[in-house]
Amino acid sequence: MTREVVHENCYQIAFAIKDEVEDRENVGITVIQIDEAALREGLPLRMSE
Repeated sequence: MTREVVHENCYQIAFAIKDEVEDRENVGITVIQIDEAALREGLPLRMSE
């Protein structure tokens, strides 16, 4: 995987997490723990997406 592809995948994951966190904040949740396996495991994403 090229550096640019990894960079883009990281941004896509970050934006998805950001949206999920904002949804939870909007309903009053104030403590959120994030453990994203895709980042920890080196982006094991399907290439078709």
